[in-house]
Amino acid sequence: MPDQAVTPTVSVVVMAHPKRQEFVPELLASLDRDAEVVWDQRNDRWDTGRRAWQAIDRSASHGLVVQDDAIVCRDLVAGVEKALVHAPAKTPLCLYCGRVRPYRTLVEQLVERADHGRASWLTMTGLHWGVGIVLPVEFIDPMIAWADQRPDIANYDRRISRWLDHQGIRTW
Repeated sequence: MPDQAVTPTVSVVVMAHPKRQEFVPELLASLDRDAEVVWDQRNDRWDTGRRAWQAIDRSASHGLVVQDDAIVCRDLVAGVEKALVHAPAKTPLCLYCGRVRPYRTLVEQLVERADHGRASWLTMTGLHWGVGIVLPVEFIDPMIAWADQRPDIANYDRRISRWLDHQGIRTW
């Protein structure tokens, strides 16, 4: 199944809100890669997320946007790069999958199926949630262009999720 032609590289950006600025130094110190911080300037999740995606270094194969309240594992970015080797090319990754409403039952069913089949991944039709999102860099501009036209969707991660669904792209 893996079809990565080149070794994936990941550019990291943190999207942050001034109300949670105390979380940012610890998050940056926990990351195994330098990351730019994009601050919320007008209490608008889409604006902040949009600018975070625009800040991704396009020389990388993938971008990772991490929210300011994420608690990340050791060697997160190196682990993401290794994981991308085992995923199909042009696959988005959602680095957090909660087990609370409204997706609790779905996630529990997927985990049980994965446990019985010895699967390494859960795949879904959308993001469940936006704590850490990895996208191939070639997705960024079309995603932003589509999402800019959807002011009816307030949540930043839900806009991205809807774009992926609109494109028929499953999230790993």
